Amino acid sequence: MWSGITLHPVVRDPATSNVFSILDAEGGTGYLGSKTSDTLAELDADYALIAKAPMLLNVLTELHRVCAAMDLANEADRPSEEEYQDAMASAAALIAPRAVQASAKGGAA
Repeated sequence: MWSGITLHPVVRDPATSNVFSILDAEGGTGYLGSKTSDTLAELDADYALIAKAPMLLNVLTELHRVCAAMDLANEADRPSEEEYQDAMASAAALIAPRAVQASAKGGAA
């Protein structure tokens, strides 16, 4: 529960709504007939995304800062190639970690 608010679809119908476990798995198992393991896995994924939100914001804010600074009129004020590559690598590592790991190993994701 977030701040006393529980999220539920207006009509609990899996044919029309994908929301079936957000914050509901602690006291229930989603739609009637849904697998508890699927509901709990989705809840774990929800919590993992929520936990990463501050890191995502920081990394994307830095990437935006670097990209925006690339258009500065004075070339000396622009970010270096290393600064740009660092910002891109940080964003990629957080957004698509499997692709970054595969790339580091010389393979495809």
